[in-house]
Amino acid sequence: MIRRKENWKTYGLVTKNFFPTLICLPLLLFLSITGKIHNYLPFQSIPLTQEVLASSFPINILGYLLISLICGFWEGFNYVVIANKINCRYPSQLKGIDLGAFVCALICLLTHGMFGLDPTSLFEAFTVFILIYGMLVIQRKNENAWSCVLIFFLLWNAF
Repeated sequence: MIRRKENWKTYGLVTKNFFPTLICLPLLLFLSITGKIHNYLPFQSIPLTQEVLASSFPINILGYLLISLICGFWEGFNYVVIANKINCRYPSQLKGIDLGAFVCALICLLTHGMFGLDPTSLFEAFTVFILIYGMLVIQRKNENAWSCVLIFFLLWNAF
């Protein structure tokens, strides 16, 4: 993006339709009020987080900010960029099928290693596929990428 001098607004980082992207916040508030969330330490599923938090003062803050930037912002936003590039290069011939979102959902499953043969693993892979595919289809429809960033920042990596 930087090398090609593309604007971030072309990928949906705009304030238009921003409030509908906050749709996951009521669920998070409900879970925290009812006590179904035991603790809130974002990015605790990432192995590097515990090591960074155990380090001394300036290192732990900078490291935690770097982890949140990479695993929260960039991961969500990169799926938007990849899906848009695929859709521009290979437009879908089938109505209702978003090829870029489909490929990005498969990339997410492969990246996070969510394949298994037991029913729990298959159900998890299926729900993650629906989450990523739906996230990118909704982003394309409302032209706002903040929902993708917030899903990865607040929901995917947080709990």
